[in-house]
Amino acid sequence: MPDEAPRATPSLAERLASRIASDRASLQAAAAPPEPAPLPVPSGPTLPPLSAPPPTPEATAQTAPVQEHSASFQINFKRLEAAGVAAPTAQRGSRIEELRLIKRQLLKMTFAEGRTRTNDNSNVIMVTSAVPGEGKTFLSLNLALSFSMEQNLHVLLVDADHHRRTLSGLVGAPESAVGLIDLMTDRRLKMRDIILRTNLANLAFIPSGQPHPQGAELLASQEMAAVMRELAQRYPDRVILIDTPPLLASSEGAALSANVGQIVLVIEKNRTTKGNLRRSIERIDSCDTISLILNKDTGPEIFSGYSNEYESS
Repeated sequence: MPDEAPRATPSLAERLASRIASDRASLQAAAAPPEPAPLPVPSGPTLPPLSAPPPTPEATAQTAPVQEHSASFQINFKRLEAAGVAAPTAQRGSRIEELRLIKRQLLKMTFAEGRTRTNDNSNVIMVTSAVPGEGKTFLSLNLALSFSMEQNLHVLLVDADHHRRTLSGLVGAPESAVGLIDLMTDRRLKMRDIILRTNLANLAFIPSGQPHPQGAELLASQEMAAVMRELAQRYPDRVILIDTPPLLASSEGAALSANVGQIVLVIEKNRTTKGNLRRSIERIDSCDTISLILNKDTGPEIFSGYSNEYESS
């Protein structure tokens, strides 16, 4: 038999090409998804899609908006006007203009241009005096009513004199209403429970609450400091006026002074002595902005105007 011709050995290029083609075929086979099995056709009737269950009363209550103020009362402006208060129903006169002068200066120290607060609690203003009867409560109410006449500005008036509660009586707040001291002593109360609406859209009121033997300690507590911060931060576009006990008659006013941004100290002409004025300022020197108002002037103006800011040292 004749010898068979030797089989040619594939070159390196041919072997590489064959290996690439084999690998490509294997990859394509692995990547191809298997054919899905046909789904059985149901023989019975098709069920309708399930609908979402109606919301439960509990779920509805959780999503309902919370009211900011829990109660309201009516201020008798005619009665206030008869008592000498510059109520919204009063005719324009020198008293209203003098209050506007005071209000404008306080607003300058409360808000910068564009109603931006000058500091964290500059919108919290404490109104006090050295001794009882010098007109602090009268001025607090008049200022609150004057502020409430401003456009796009809300006012929160707070009665922090829980010994006498004169301010609460003047505005006609319900005697049974809970107030500032109650918020400190009753853990169940929230801020919205003590804020009362009035018949002035821009004015709300917080009563003093019931007298408490540890009133000074409550007003000086960390809880009260947190309340002041909450009031200032929750209502950045609101002026908060706080009527406190006289500085030389009680320690509550001095205790609260560390938590406010401004203090208005009312001086009665021919009554407030220099000694009382000096001792009063010493008790509130933790506040950087103290302003003096001369009240009961015998001249043509009931308020003498607004003094320069007193810089405490």
